[in-house]
Amino acid sequence: MITSNYTLYRKNESVMKASIIVALDSNLNFTDNFLYFLSQYKNIEQYELIFTSDGNNDVNYKKSICRFFDNYKYIEHKTKMGYGVVNNIAANKASTDILIFMNADIILKPECLEHLILSLESKDAQAVQPLLIYPQTMQVQSTGHIFCNYYNTHMFENRSINDIIVNKPGFRNAFTTALCAVYKKEFFKHGGFDEKYFNAWEGMELGLKIVSNGGKCYYEPSAKAYHIRGGGRGQYKIDETPQTAYFWSKWGNVIKENLSQVINEQIYDIDKEEQYILINFSCIRDFKYIIEKLNINVIEFLNYTEYAGNKSIEFFKTLPYSLLNLDCNIVYLANNYSYIIKNSLWYSLREKYNDIIIDLAGNCLKL
Repeated sequence: MITSNYTLYRKNESVMKASIIVALDSNLNFTDNFLYFLSQYKNIEQYELIFTSDGNNDVNYKKSICRFFDNYKYIEHKTKMGYGVVNNIAANKASTDILIFMNADIILKPECLEHLILSLESKDAQAVQPLLIYPQTMQVQSTGHIFCNYYNTHMFENRSINDIIVNKPGFRNAFTTALCAVYKKEFFKHGGFDEKYFNAWEGMELGLKIVSNGGKCYYEPSAKAYHIRGGGRGQYKIDETPQTAYFWSKWGNVIKENLSQVINEQIYDIDKEEQYILINFSCIRDFKYIIEKLNINVIEFLNYTEYAGNKSIEFFKTLPYSLLNLDCNIVYLANNYSYIIKNSLWYSLREKYNDIIIDLAGNCLKL
């Protein structure tokens, strides 16, 4: 049984640019910080604000909201129902044509929302996501999703936000709903969020549903925001195994691998006659079918996938010295390049070779 209360607080009825939907599910300090930064966003009064709680009865969200805003809608749920359910209900209450889904761990940079809306209206897209940045490192958190062999992650994660490829707008197979803009009619046309998920996968799946039905999802880097990540719904430890199985059972044979395309855009100038040995630290053991699509002449594969779960891999502890003296170029493959980048001495001892790092996030670094 759904137990919820719906309250409308509005002092004016001016036309709003879009409806911002936020599911609140964090502690009071974190929520107050989020609400403060949102209230400081220029022209925030031009947006319809819809806040919804997800069964966290220990926090008086309404009291916090009214300290920062006069005009808002608030939907309170007494029991925990999940991200998809509460956001679907909130989207039904939106009075504008554009929905902006926003996690409660987002801090907007100036003009972020305006760039999102402008891109949505001018790029023949049904949904748009911004450049999301880790505030802890000032590096990329997400520029959309990238896929490979029943594996997905955030494209260009941990890359410098100043890199040319990060600042190149373009279409994506899927996007993150941590912050995104989508037409309301498109959202409901595709059934909204699948409520069989519980705080996992449903956001990315929305983009897949749009694209698989002929729509387009767009990445707009001129729209920027910080994503603290894990401060909102991610604070709860949930066994995602059943949801992961459900997702891939639906989409495993539908999703098109796009990692090779993203990597090829960055290695177009590599000499195809040069030979490489691939050292694989990633969780994808059978990577040969990807390599066959790349402009790299790989003559041998060495698997070290037992280290895939490590976020700091030290070569002098894991690789034999014979590889250091190998008279051949090396491709290092990892889940993310940041897991293996801190091997400066190793790389310097091989500086005469054209070694490169590639990862499952689509990053490519020439050493």
